[in-house]
Amino acid sequence: MMLNFSLIYVNISFFTSVLSLILLYLIWRKRQVAGSRYLMIVALSVSIYNLAYALDYSATTEIMKVYWSKWEYLGLYNLLPGLFLFVVDYFGIVQNVKKRNIVLLWLVPIWVVVMAWTNQYHGWIWSGFSEIDPSTNLMIFYHGPLYGLGIVFQYILGIILIFTLVQQWIKIKQRSFRHQIEVFITAITLPFLGNIIYLTDLNPLPGMDWTPIGSFFSVVLITL
Repeated sequence: MMLNFSLIYVNISFFTSVLSLILLYLIWRKRQVAGSRYLMIVALSVSIYNLAYALDYSATTEIMKVYWSKWEYLGLYNLLPGLFLFVVDYFGIVQNVKKRNIVLLWLVPIWVVVMAWTNQYHGWIWSGFSEIDPSTNLMIFYHGPLYGLGIVFQYILGIILIFTLVQQWIKIKQRSFRHQIEVFITAITLPFLGNIIYLTDLNPLPGMDWTPIGSFFSVVLITL
């Protein structure tokens, strides 16, 4: 039963990756719309993240699980900055976002990704790993001192993003725009709920990251 669940989870992650590429194509077709280039970054990031997680879950050695986790970081830490820039551009909150501000927004994500890719030299993201559970094929990543920096950044940016969207929902009276905002707030919240389950005692399977499941429903909502 557990192995069947593993197969289902891998398939969901892989399908989300493919669905994100379809979303990327749909956005590219409407690339003249404000914020579309940033939303394309989001779609590509979700695709990389979920494909890497599917390969991580399928891997049977510590080396390969760590390798694909590094690719997960590449996708995950480009996602929220891209989504934030999409929102401020699409709703006209900031006109012509300056390159300097874009660089500043990506400073922490770039730093965390670089630390993940060089973790074998310092252990600042992952301090160690458990044995791979033969029944679930899961491996627990023990977090290093810099892991929390990335999490705090993600949650702060996510809260700011949701607060910004709520402000726009209050400001804009047009029903169609309000509906879009409601969809985006839901889409942003779902992966965070999955991440909270992963990081707390609520997790029924230690080592299982539920964030990709949340991102699956997010991509479906945004695509629709």
